[in-house]
Amino acid sequence: MKLLLREHGIPGGIETVNIQLVKEFTELVDLVVWVMPVARLKYFQQILPPSDHLIYETQFWSREKTWVQNSVKKAEGIVHQKSRPVRPALRNLRHILWDLRLKWIIRRYKITHSFCSWAYVNVPRISVPTGVMVMDLGWKHCPDSFGHGTQDWVESLFFSWLKKAAVVFPVSETTTLDLKRFYPWYKGMIRVVPHGTLGNRRDNMLSEPAAAGPSRRPLFYYPARAGGNKDHLTLFKACETLFAQGYDFDLVLTGEKTEHFADANEYNDDISVETSRAFLQRNQLLFQGRVKPLGYRPRSEVDALYECCTAVVLPSAFEGFGLPLIEALEKGSEIICSDNPAYREQLSRYGCEDQVCVVPVGDAAALAAEMEKIIIASRRPLWRKRSQSSALERWTWKDAATAYVESLSALTPA
Repeated sequence: MKLLLREHGIPGGIETVNIQLVKEFTELVDLVVWVMPVARLKYFQQILPPSDHLIYETQFWSREKTWVQNSVKKAEGIVHQKSRPVRPALRNLRHILWDLRLKWIIRRYKITHSFCSWAYVNVPRISVPTGVMVMDLGWKHCPDSFGHGTQDWVESLFFSWLKKAAVVFPVSETTTLDLKRFYPWYKGMIRVVPHGTLGNRRDNMLSEPAAAGPSRRPLFYYPARAGGNKDHLTLFKACETLFAQGYDFDLVLTGEKTEHFADANEYNDDISVETSRAFLQRNQLLFQGRVKPLGYRPRSEVDALYECCTAVVLPSAFEGFGLPLIEALEKGSEIICSDNPAYREQLSRYGCEDQVCVVPVGDAAALAAEMEKIIIASRRPLWRKRSQSSALERWTWKDAATAYVESLSALTPA
């Protein structure tokens, strides 16, 4: 198998998924050709070890042909304010150029199959059988987080993927149920392939996490992009209760758009983000800067926060999978998470139900009560976070990559 992958430069969880899968794919197939924006090329080359089975290609043509791409960009700028009806035509032209690039790559490397891990992009018009990963159907559950008009655009894209893809890969049973609920007409091939864990690979062994101790302020950590499904507001309300009771601790937030929680001005692009931002502003005298929204952070900083925090809090109202839950389990973190189906599914898969505190979705009082217990427990001189569970070996990234390759291999190659 010669596999074409597409990287779309989206930071956060999908970036982690792509890195782990590419590592495994290079051990399972003859060739992986990873196509990505030129700005991301050096980044991934630095992270991934070199392999004879991995080739990087840029998303658009080489410098000799960039004049076409630049011409399209200039034309878009000219008509941006003057001629709205022309914009779709220019986007379609960009799509055509992108398809021509993919077709050239397919011919050059004799690609047999294609895999896309991000369904929020235009469907490629290529001849090789293609599988698409479906993270979630978030626009159905939290339309306000997608902005005005974006929901219809995403719906149209996903509809096109269902028509084009030879196989659809939901990342959880939860997402599969949504797929069948919202698209009962779809009768194509579906295979559930959950995200994996690092297992006990030697290159990912972790040092002993530091104890909170009586001399160190407790630190709660929530790694998640800002959006309606992540329910930061419930977490902020829980913090309000604890601060009012005199507890002193820090809450660190990382993830795309979380930096807007610190803005003084209104954020109109997402109602849920604005509601949470406004709540923090109204209570800034009580919070005293102890809520620290850092925005998107590099993987090294995220891993360091997992290891040094007192506990990870995951109050999401809705998830398609919930990768931070698995990452927190890998790090041996204390965890409080909401009782949503995707989290329950992952805890059941790895038999970790007794290692995680689960609270009702949207229940700030219950969340505050569990955070209080951890604050008190962390003051004990011998308090330590738990160790990594051996049950995480049950389904690793190698298992996930193998499942993808098996399903794609069953398709007639180009």
